[in-house]
Amino acid sequence: MTELFWLYVYEPNEVSDFQLLDYSARDREVERSRWDYIHCGLYPADRMLVVQADTSAAARQKAIQQLLRYRFLSG
Repeated sequence: MTELFWLYVYEPNEVSDFQLLDYSARDREVERSRWDYIHCGLYPADRMLVVQADTSAAARQKAIQQLLRYRFLSG
């Protein structure tokens, strides 16, 4: 199975904390979407992250792990 790149935004007020913004088999496309969200002022860069996984469930789990790791290291 081909791994995809998934773009999430962290929204602490949402039920699931993460909102899927985009996904693609090409990292360039996802990074372009991320850049667009940042430069249009929709989301700050520090709340968006890109993960690589083969399913949306696996991608969401990786996003959660990255968030927990970041919180542990920063505080």
